[in-house]
Amino acid sequence: MYLKLSLFVFILFFVGGCMEQSVVNYQVELTAFIALVDDYDINFQPCWHPDGRHVVYTSMDASRFKAANTGTAVVENHDVGTQLKMVAIPGLEKTVLISDSSGIGSPHFSPDGKSLVYCSKQTGSKDIWIFDLVTKNRRQISNAPCDEIFPRWSTDGERLAYISQGQLIIVTKDGRLLQNVKNQNYLIDTFCWSTSDEIIYSTVAGEKQSDLWRYNFNNGRSEKLNIVGAYPSFAVPLDNNSTITGPQLAFQRNNDIFQLGISDKTITKVVVSGAMPVYSPDGTRLAYSANGNIKMSSIWVTIDE
Repeated sequence: MYLKLSLFVFILFFVGGCMEQSVVNYQVELTAFIALVDDYDINFQPCWHPDGRHVVYTSMDASRFKAANTGTAVVENHDVGTQLKMVAIPGLEKTVLISDSSGIGSPHFSPDGKSLVYCSKQTGSKDIWIFDLVTKNRRQISNAPCDEIFPRWSTDGERLAYISQGQLIIVTKDGRLLQNVKNQNYLIDTFCWSTSDEIIYSTVAGEKQSDLWRYNFNNGRSEKLNIVGAYPSFAVPLDNNSTITGPQLAFQRNNDIFQLGISDKTITKVVVSGAMPVYSPDGTRLAYSANGNIKMSSIWVTIDE
């Protein structure tokens, strides 16, 4: 079954040295999304297991959630829930991995799938912890009086990065400090690793919308991408039947999800009313949060059903 959707494609081009946006109507074939998790809890911050058959996410009891005036569930990027759960694909069986009444969130699998890094308020402020999925042991990586949030493994599994007071902190997998990354003018808000030597991050200043930046570890420089967005996720599609090739970047803008073709600078709106996108390991699917639950869309490969 094919679902044809009219999407807006934002084509970027340079005029007088500045990147501007033009809007055209574009037809693209998508499969309809499926609800991975659809219950009475507030579920957000999805993350794929490296096997591509499981998604872990943060779950919050709805009674603890303050809904917006419209009744629509709006969860901040760095909010914490009370459990980290995992859902299997297919089958949709759910498993509770960690329960923490003090607050827990921002899960991210190591590349080998054996460990899960997350933030927890177990010691008061939000700190970074690692959960061993084999031994079920937990160990604390950071312990600062300020909040330390949004941990992410590097693509080679040798380093961790997380956000503290608007800066990126890079440490070894044992917690030894390697580097601080900060933007001179803005606070870093969310990020993703694109390669073992590069991070793409978003910044925020007051009520201003986030901008996306690229940081290279080799030269220590940040390059502004001239794209408004947050919560970036990087992928290179591995499916030979994919209609889109080359490295791609998904990101959230306001309440929608967009996709950037890094080579041709084409931006496509792929999800209406979605947040916190994350690519599957093979780059052919997006998991994201919508209305307080976790959804999944196959956005590049059309499937007969």
